[in-house]
Amino acid sequence: MMVDVIIPHYGPDGDLEACIKSFEGDPMVNEIFVIDNNKENKGFTAAVNEGIKMSIRADGIYGEVPFVAVVNNDTTVIEGGFTPLVERMSKTPECGLVCPCTVHSENHDQIVHAGGEQMFPNGVHRSGLRSLQQWNEPCKVKWASFVVVLIRKTAIMDIGLLDEKMFLICSDSDYCVRLRYAGWQCWYEPTSIWDHKIGESGAPTSGESRMIQRLDTFALYEKYVKPGSIFQQLDKEVM
Repeated sequence: MMVDVIIPHYGPDGDLEACIKSFEGDPMVNEIFVIDNNKENKGFTAAVNEGIKMSIRADGIYGEVPFVAVVNNDTTVIEGGFTPLVERMSKTPECGLVCPCTVHSENHDQIVHAGGEQMFPNGVHRSGLRSLQQWNEPCKVKWASFVVVLIRKTAIMDIGLLDEKMFLICSDSDYCVRLRYAGWQCWYEPTSIWDHKIGESGAPTSGESRMIQRLDTFALYEKYVKPGSIFQQLDKEVM
């Protein structure tokens, strides 16, 4: 039950080195694909798709590596790593995607992402405190941030790659909706805990980043919220 790790890299090389070092001894890891966006920023979504294609070319869909993990370069493992995520996939055949508990780099008690609730107009992340035992049970979620996420390759075969109309944000929540629309489930697994340096993987300038995020949000609106859009009712269903 091996995992190929995809790391879209934009920003300091030191962050990337710390990220890889934090899980390089993980027995679940097969190969690490670093997609370097520093020289030419293709965008987060395109980098993830490139990494997925590299993994599939190397091992296929039904090979010895049934999962791909997307990992931001500004994250590090605190507890569990990939093993609990793979175990969740094994326990739940309907699970196409699972995310860990993500905590703030400056305060590991502060949960910054335990799965997502609202998608639009702004993504709402479930947050809380580990010391209060909040979000300490695995469960299905509406969407998961691709800061760290494990995806089943057969689910990728079912629905395809991420939507590159969304350059930086929103392609993760979009992908989760598409998975659920196709009958897969998205899960949160709290026994895998990762540190995230919030904002470290931002765009070159704040003005440029804001414009990209506006365009990405509009692309999500066109797909899900605009009257007559194909998935506009999906967010209202009971999981």
